Amino acid sequence: MKNLYFILIAIPLFISCGDGNNSSIKNKGANKGSKKQIICKGDKCSAPACKDIKGLLVKEKNGNLNRREIPSGYKGIVKTCYPNGKIKSMVGWANNWKNGEEHLYREDGSLEVHCVYKTQKGRTISSMSSSITYRPDGTCIGTGSWANSQFHGEQIQCNEKGEVINKAVWKNGKLISCEGKACL
Repeated sequence: MKNLYFILIAIPLFISCGDGNNSSIKNKGANKGSKKQIICKGDKCSAPACKDIKGLLVKEKNGNLNRREIPSGYKGIVKTCYPNGKIKSMVGWANNWKNGEEHLYREDGSLEVHCVYKTQKGRTISSMSSSITYRPDGTCIGTGSWANSQFHGEQIQCNEKGEVINKAVWKNGKLISCEGKACL
């Protein structure tokens, strides 16, 4: 039972960022036993040149956005870049918080994480609402959905081919159903 909680709770904590807008979930075949495969598709799957993205360029501090470089009240894209001229990260920014989509890229230009942040009702702070993490070849590692900083919706774990191997459904932080070996 401890293994189940680790896989369903701890593993998704390491999975961060995408709502599927830049990925596709497809059936690999028409057979009843075929598995869904999640692969990154679209123009956001490879890093654009930093100069091609309009937004506020900031430096990182300890591997994170240096919030002190972002002017209070700034609304728009905040970006960081690699020395090779490619985007490292870009995120929508409003009300002094991440707001909208965030894309994190590896130095080779492959998309690592896609997250979506939404402002919570009555609060200025935003929280992650969905995420998807990719391998360098574009196949899925896992996806997740949150509401009010709790698991809410599907949490998916994929194998090395990007095929869905475990799927848990959560509602307001409570596990509703689970499919896959991790659920045994």
